[in-house]
Amino acid sequence: AMGFVEWYESPTSDKVRFAPLLLIPVELHRRTVNARFRLRMLDEEITTNLSLQAKLKVDFGLKLPDVPDVDDLIPADYFAAVEPVFFVGAVFVAVV
Repeated sequence: AMGFVEWYESPTSDKVRFAPLLLIPVELHRRTVNARFRLRMLDEEITTNLSLQAKLKVDFGLKLPDVPDVDDLIPADYFAAVEPVFFVGAVFVAVV
């Protein structure tokens, strides 16, 4: 995962919630039992967190921007595009 949202579900809530924004498909691999694990990105699309996307839509009426193709994705630009979404309808703290 890359980029996280921290939020409160209401102005009176004292419990902070956390959720990842982007999900990156990876594989853990090691050659032998004693070898170190290696992390390798799979040749699949980077997507938004579907659970977060559904919660935002149902609970707050919000929609996340579409994730650009991996060749066009600049995480900082995506997070900047996402941040304004979170300041409507809920008490959001940060997109990091």
